[in-house]
Amino acid sequence: MIDSHAHLNFPNFQKDLTEVLERAKQNGVDFIINIGADYKSSQIAINMAQDYEGLFATVGFHPESLNEEKFNSRLLEDLIGQPKVVAVGECGLDYFRIKPNDFAAQKLQQEIFIAQIELAKKFNLPLVLHCRANQKEQNSPYEQMLQILKKENVKRGVFHCFSGDWRLAKEFIELGFCIGLTGIITFPNYRHVDLLKNIPLDNVLIETDCPFLAPQSVRGQRNEPAFVKHIAEHLANIKNINMEEVDRITTQNTKKLFNI
Repeated sequence: MIDSHAHLNFPNFQKDLTEVLERAKQNGVDFIINIGADYKSSQIAINMAQDYEGLFATVGFHPESLNEEKFNSRLLEDLIGQPKVVAVGECGLDYFRIKPNDFAAQKLQQEIFIAQIELAKKFNLPLVLHCRANQKEQNSPYEQMLQILKKENVKRGVFHCFSGDWRLAKEFIELGFCIGLTGIITFPNYRHVDLLKNIPLDNVLIETDCPFLAPQSVRGQRNEPAFVKHIAEHLANIKNINMEEVDRITTQNTKKLFNI
C-alpha cells in the first residue's frame, strides 16, 4: 500500500517519526510520498527521503504559502534537481480565505500555479494539484484550474484530496489526471458517493494528507500513513470488492505516476 500524499515533513511528526513509520510498515504501507508546501517543507521532505528508503519527496509551493513568503521559481528549481524528487506540488488555487471579488489575489495564485506547471514540464515530472473554494463559489477554482491545465497542455498528475463532484472528476480524468481520495470520503456528510461508485480504480490514488483529515473511524486523532488502510477499506465497501484489489490497483497507479 502507498500513502500518496503525506506531510511527515510538518512539525506534527517531529517527535515520533520513527514510531509513525513503524506503524505504517506494520499496517502494510510500503511507500510514502512526502509533499512539499513551501521551500522549507520541500527541503525537509527531500532530506527525509534520503534518510528513509520508503519515502519520496515532492517540491512545491502551496497557494496559502503566499501568506508567509514570496514565491521564487529559482529556489524551487534548485530543489527539484535533488535525489528522490518525484513530482512538482502541491500547487494550485486556494480561494478559501480570500474574498470572492479579490481578483488580484486570484490572479497571483494563478500565475504562481502556471510557474510550477512550467517547472513540471521542464523536469518531466507529474503535478500534485491542490484546490479549495470558498463557500459561495464551490466550482469556480476547479473550473479555472481545468482551463489553465488545458491551455498549458498538461496531462500528468494527481488531483489531491479531490472534493468536487463526479462531473468535475471526469473532466480531470479525461485530461489525464488521477484523482486522490482522502479520509473525507469516510465522513458521514460526504456528498459525492456517486463519484466513488463511478470512478474507475485505474484513475484513483489513496492518501491520508496527514496530519489532517483522519478517517471517520479514527476521527479526532492526528492522521498518519498507517490510517490509509481505512480509506482503502471504505472504497472497497462502496465498490463491493475486496480491499486487496483496491490496494493492488491504487499501488500500481501510484508507482506508475511517480515512477517509483
